[in-house]
Amino acid sequence: MSATLSLPHQGVQLVEQPADQHRPWCVVHSGSECQSEETTIPGSSLSVWLAATGAERPRLVIDQPGDYIELVVRD
Repeated sequence: MSATLSLPHQGVQLVEQPADQHRPWCVVHSGSECQSEETTIPGSSLSVWLAATGAERPRLVIDQPGDYIELVVRD
């Protein structure tokens, strides 16, 4: 079985910004961390979003009940 998932474009930009500024895709602010809008994968218990702190590369967070995975977004 294989599946392809297309996430809504979040406008990811890998630019260094001062910690007090938020990413263009940021909708949730927690201190210096930005998070994008959470997207639930239809037909599953998974949800995904982007997160980043300061000038670090964004991470794709994949959350499932009881566990989560973070993948660093590359150029």
